[in-house]
Amino acid sequence: MATVTEPVDLTNCDREPIHLLGAIQPIGFLLTVSSQWVVERASANLAGFLGIAPEAAIGQPLDALIGAQAVHNFRNRIAMLRGEDAVERIFGCVLRDDLAGFDIALHISDGQIVIEAEPASDEHGDATNTVRSMIARLDQAQGLERFLNEGARMIRGLAGYDRVMVYRFDEDGSGEVAAEACRSGIGSFKGLHYPATDIPAQARRL
Repeated sequence: MATVTEPVDLTNCDREPIHLLGAIQPIGFLLTVSSQWVVERASANLAGFLGIAPEAAIGQPLDALIGAQAVHNFRNRIAMLRGEDAVERIFGCVLRDDLAGFDIALHISDGQIVIEAEPASDEHGDATNTVRSMIARLDQAQGLERFLNEGARMIRGLAGYDRVMVYRFDEDGSGEVAAEACRSGIGSFKGLHYPATDIPAQARRL
């Protein structure tokens, strides 16, 4: 019997649940804990980093997996979060005495505390001074256009991408490349307009 497949058209991507990812990159692990700091979810690769199977971790207090000092540091950073999209980062965090350091990202999603961790990298260091410098330069920008251009330029310098664009959405979902920083020789997208179908609604919300 032939298999009936859904026709491919421009609306298909609107139904792709890109905001509900079911996997993480293998370079690190992920945990979610309740407000009581009990593990509720764990990535399948947890044992490779903490030596504990994800099935065994679920339902355990977080300090049964990592050290009490690390949990204390997490609590302090979570208390500093402001806004639903806020993220707190800890570089070179010691989770347990028998483990090397990890770079940590903490945020809250649907009432759960999400902990993302990957082995510490010397590339990051303390980002505080870099961020302060970027904010200071943006504060000096005169007018919105210069602000956007300077922001794109600084992000490109920080990330090393070939191109960084600032995309401005209209009320109908269409958009315009309002600012751009790119390496020479690859052309410019600045000023180009794109229809709402170019970026799905769930991607715009992200």
